[in-house]
Amino acid sequence: MGTSQKYKASVSGQPNWGKMTAALMSLAASEAKDEELAQKESELEQEEAKEEEIPEVPKQLPQPQIIPTVPLPRKRNDIERRRKRLNIQLDNNLRKSVSHAVRAAGGKKAVTSGRSLAFGYSGVATISNFVDNIVRIVEVGLDSWLDEHGKGSLKDKTPQEVVTTILEYSKDTLNTMDSTAAGSALESLNEMLKERLGDDVSKFNDKLTDLLVPGELIEFIDMFFADYIYGHLSSTVYEKLQRKYGLEKAIRVMEKIRDQIREDVKALPDKHHASSIDWKGQEGHDFMENEFNRVISIYVPDENNN
Repeated sequence: MGTSQKYKASVSGQPNWGKMTAALMSLAASEAKDEELAQKESELEQEEAKEEEIPEVPKQLPQPQIIPTVPLPRKRNDIERRRKRLNIQLDNNLRKSVSHAVRAAGGKKAVTSGRSLAFGYSGVATISNFVDNIVRIVEVGLDSWLDEHGKGSLKDKTPQEVVTTILEYSKDTLNTMDSTAAGSALESLNEMLKERLGDDVSKFNDKLTDLLVPGELIEFIDMFFADYIYGHLSSTVYEKLQRKYGLEKAIRVMEKIRDQIREDVKALPDKHHASSIDWKGQEGHDFMENEFNRVISIYVPDENNN
């Protein structure tokens, strides 16, 4: 999850990656507070459950001495107020982190078009390779596609081996931080593709054909971009989080950040109703770029396009 590579500002006059790292550390600190607050919520629920179990004491018996405590409703209200403030803080810090990353890489247009080698190029190239491979398989058949790449016959392959081969030939070849983030995001499609294709390799051609419908493929594209963004964020702070919080907590914090980005992307409205797209032409390129722009726009509105 972590790496010792360091980011460098790629555009003269633009903020460097240090601002993104600072925003991410603030985000991680907020996530750590969120864990503490969740623990307090759990403890309060236990207190409330115990209070409901306490039987009423008959009035004729001596009343036990009661030590004054903070009423449970007041504790509940306090926790709810803190939760609202923390949720706002978490959202703001995540937006700042992505915004600083985009600005440092040259701006939103440079990133979403794939022109920025710092952030954007490998992401767009990798998901485009993935779609190109699916298109080619649909054109010639999975057996022929495997033969084209010297991978033998379909009858000799397990479902996982087929999926692994498709992902292998979708990777970007640049050995950079950007390609590392893209490669990690591509691996996140592994389970999605396995689930979609199933266990019967004889049906793979038909199922891959169905995948080319925009409404089907958009799920893969969006989740790839979600994890691609996360890959860039996590690589800058993971080692620092280990030093500050320890390995176990650093992993939990980063997983929560990843899950939040995924949930944000899943919440995007489906605006694509085309029954088919020319994935190999300009239409396919525009689709990919527009979708990346939609994902980035969750955190970086169009008015901040520089």
